[in-house]
Amino acid sequence: MEKNEVKGKMMQAKGKVHETAGKVIGSKPLEFEGKGEQVVGKAQETVGKIQGSMAKAEKSAAKTAVKAKKTVAKAQKKVGQAAKKLT
Repeated sequence: MEKNEVKGKMMQAKGKVHETAGKVIGSKPLEFEGKGEQVVGKAQETVGKIQGSMAKAEKSAAKTAVKAKKTVAKAQKKVGQAAKKLT
């Protein structure tokens, strides 16, 4: 789980507390502040999820590149051996 994902969840929880407190005490500004914090928190959580997905994709691409490099090296070796046999 990425840092932004955790921070976003915390911001959403904080916003829910402010919204509920605003409703209980009858403070519209506090209630709306809480709703705003929840929206910001959700956005931050989404950014964190995207960052996590990107990190996984980078790792997968790196592994694929290593495998491709090994495959190319093997193919080059076989081509070199075949060329020696022809000469």
